[in-house]
Amino acid sequence: MDYLNPVLLLPALALLCALVYLLPVRLRWVLLLAASYAFYFWIGKWAILVLAALTVLNYFLAIVIEKSGSARAKTLLILGILLNVAALALFKYGNVLSTLAGQAGQSTSLKLLLPLGMSFFTLQHIAYLVDVKKRLIPAERNIGIFATFMAFFPKIASGPIERGKKLLPQFHHPRQVDSNEVILGFRQVVFGLFKKVVIADRLALVVNQVFDNVGTYNGITILYAMLFLTFQIYLDFSGYTDIALGAARLMGIELTPNFKRPYLATDVAEFWNRWHLSFSTWLRDYIFYPLRRALLQHQRSAAALALVLPPLVTMLLSGAWHGVGWNFIAWGLYHAVFYIISLWVKDFRKLH
Repeated sequence: MDYLNPVLLLPALALLCALVYLLPVRLRWVLLLAASYAFYFWIGKWAILVLAALTVLNYFLAIVIEKSGSARAKTLLILGILLNVAALALFKYGNVLSTLAGQAGQSTSLKLLLPLGMSFFTLQHIAYLVDVKKRLIPAERNIGIFATFMAFFPKIASGPIERGKKLLPQFHHPRQVDSNEVILGFRQVVFGLFKKVVIADRLALVVNQVFDNVGTYNGITILYAMLFLTFQIYLDFSGYTDIALGAARLMGIELTPNFKRPYLATDVAEFWNRWHLSFSTWLRDYIFYPLRRALLQHQRSAAALALVLPPLVTMLLSGAWHGVGWNFIAWGLYHAVFYIISLWVKDFRKLH
């Protein structure tokens, strides 16, 4: 994308950081909010309305949940989750449903584009509501800071998916940035740009050429393209994450690292403890563990089911979150099967 052009990105970051340092600490969030919404409007245009509407919805919903009794708070939480998921599903699967309706003879002209980053900030909204319901964090009263938390520009397009407990206090009390932090942040941005623009984008040229014309290439070439694709995906995503972390660091904000040498993992379970950490920990904390606890509390005989069902549901939902189509469901099922096998192998080793 144009915003990753170093000629554009680096001077813009330098100017923004200079303005951030000149502002009083208590007002920095105002500039970061303005910059975040300006950036999102630039890359997303009309999608800014979706972001703003969901931000306002979840802001007020969290406050009502915090003030409500246990039963009503639970009902409101379920409502909030359903509304966020419904909004994401509308944009993500609306065109698919429109196509199916057209095939069934129903007249339809629905054409929706998924707002950039919506898959990420939807999960952040859900996590925030759940954490407020569990009293892990208080509902944020400053709507400007809450909007900054949701729209903070380094993470809005591709994460990391941040938790309110970590990020909200940093907008209230940003830390001072010294010259060492500036150097480290700038170095991380440049390294991320190198991984994304210099390596990943060059690998993409080969990968796209081969997979767009599979029938014209032999098996060895396709195998090379598959290997290139493996590293292209990793370097593209981790490169963007480095840019996001470095840019935030320049402004005194610490985001969550997303990768921990995932290709050194020895099984699928370890891989997901190293790959896209903010997403994998979100799946663990808000789907995997709650489902597992619910099954184990139901009856002791559910132990075997608790070993199989949570990873199956979690990875199928992960596949549906990643994209539209049966290939993503198959991808989730593939990871679920090998995740379950890896858990069985670990349990067998513990017993023997």
